Amino acid sequence: MLSTLGGEARVRALLVEGQACRDLLRQRLEELGEFPGERHGPVLAGDHAWELSHPAIREHWGLT
Repeated sequence: MLSTLGGEARVRALLVEGQACRDLLRQRLEELGEFPGERHGPVLAGDHAWELSHPAIREHWGLT
């Protein structure tokens, strides 16, 4: 698997890049007064953004 991803050094670089992105996202969320994980609730099948059979999403994306 390591060789598929470009070797151990490449995987380490991807992990560092991923952590940097998470840090930037957390910083921006804090600036906006938002914090990940604070809101909980049920997720309905029709609420998924990838649920392209939902009429409102299809209309919004011009897929009607």
